[in-house]
Amino acid sequence: MPAIYIIGDSTVEDNQPPFRGWGWALPKYVKEGVEVKNHALSGRSTRSFREEGLWDPVEKGLSAGDLLLIQFGHNDEKD
Repeated sequence: MPAIYIIGDSTVEDNQPPFRGWGWALPKYVKEGVEVKNHALSGRSTRSFREEGLWDPVEKGLSAGDLLLIQFGHNDEKD
C-alpha cells in the first residue's frame, strides 16, 4: 500500500496543541491502509531541512506509488 510523506515546517508538523499544522489531521482523511509519514519539523527551511539530514530518511523510504507533500516557506527568509 502506498504511503504519504510530508516534509515542511510548523505549518504541517504533527505537534502538540496549539502548535499543530495540518499534517496531524491528514491521516483522518485518507483511505484505510494508507500510512501518513509526517517528517515536518517546526522552524525548518528547505535548506536547514536538508542540512540537518532530515531529508535522508524520507528519500530512502520513498517507493514507487508513494506521494510526497512539501510545504516550506514560513521560515525560508532566514539567513
